[in-house]
Amino acid sequence: MEDSCRCEHSKLKYDRDVNAVILDIDKDCPGEEFRLITMHAAEMVRQNEGACLIADVSETSEISDADRTWIKKTYISYLKKNPPCGIVFVEGEKSKFPFELFENIKNVKLVKTQEDALKYAAKIRGNIPSEGILDMTVEDAKEYMGLAADANDFAVDEKFWQLSKRYEAEGDEQKLTDLSAVYNIATGRRDAAEAAAKAYAAEKKYFGKTKDDWKNFFSYNWLKMVIIAIVAIAAGNLIYSVFFADRYDCYVVSVGNFEVDGEVVERILEEYGYSKPYVNAATVVVPNDEDKYETAYADQTASTLLTLGPNVIITDEATYPYYFSYYEDLSEFYAELKEELPAKILDKITPVYMSEKQAYDASYEYLEANEMTEEAYDPTGYDMTKILIGFEITDEALVDKLGYDNNWDRQDATLVFSINSQIYETDVSEDVLKSILLKLG
Repeated sequence: MEDSCRCEHSKLKYDRDVNAVILDIDKDCPGEEFRLITMHAAEMVRQNEGACLIADVSETSEISDADRTWIKKTYISYLKKNPPCGIVFVEGEKSKFPFELFENIKNVKLVKTQEDALKYAAKIRGNIPSEGILDMTVEDAKEYMGLAADANDFAVDEKFWQLSKRYEAEGDEQKLTDLSAVYNIATGRRDAAEAAAKAYAAEKKYFGKTKDDWKNFFSYNWLKMVIIAIVAIAAGNLIYSVFFADRYDCYVVSVGNFEVDGEVVERILEEYGYSKPYVNAATVVVPNDEDKYETAYADQTASTLLTLGPNVIITDEATYPYYFSYYEDLSEFYAELKEELPAKILDKITPVYMSEKQAYDASYEYLEANEMTEEAYDPTGYDMTKILIGFEITDEALVDKLGYDNNWDRQDATLVFSINSQIYETDVSEDVLKSILLKLG
């Protein structure tokens, strides 16, 4: 069984039988599509535990500097937080893909064909079930285990334990793999999962998504397909203007543990001459020291919004350390602000400084605390130089004035304003941030 999608210059599929996400990128794949399809692949890996990522870049010509920066600062970081069991690149004689950027990811290999990639993926993830195992019925699975067709779950569990001990003592990895798949069928778990998938497929959809899906906003999985479907069905200028990025004249994205009334910031920007501002937010709880509820797909939603290329990124004091790779050094901009902003505004903002080493430490502590990494702590190579990454306000009245409602119980309301380092419209970004800061007066 496989899930798949196709764009104009690339295609992607997940093959359940081999637990591999297979990405095929054409040589003419533009930057926007390249980023979307590769993040889609990473999200498929995250959703399928232990999956291997196979990327066929044999026809890929040299990618742009902007895409190289995006890979280095955003994509690698995402893969480290949601690691595949390995990455296998299919290279070609003329391929100029930047393989060196992935040198710190475990189990990365370059091969010549997709067949070789599948063989290596099978090797690093362990054996795959023998032919015919995955097609068994519940009765077939119980018979394979030496049980009667009416054996109950207790009998299945006991037999599984006995057989697994025997195969483990024999060192027979293939039989252990087959037994795990058979047990999944005999207990009804496989059929239950497939029934749930069928029920979901039968549920009423709105532009391809259920009501619950839409409550979670856009995830990477189907973002572009949803946009295309909506445009095709609606065929109206209104929806076109809402969903297509080039119709907006600036972008502001908020990521943190707060609720946001985006219309407040929209009105501020419109007041300063931006006729079509894009303002959106993702409620992300990290690190979750207060056991706060986080909505499903929160991290994916945040990643989706950040990939849109916002001019300004707004976080809070607890959240900003985890998005260091997105921040522009604002030292020169701050010098300009000191000349242009009234003293009463400058007194309300505090410069926030951070180093690459501090960002690594914060991410490592979070992953280790949540048992999401087995890597040893190794800060080697991370720069300890602090840069100015944002401006913080701690006045709760000002936070509220901008339309933000703090969700923390034991932490004060704060906002940190930063400029996105991964876009080239620095002048626009500075003007957008200056417009927001002026409202603090």
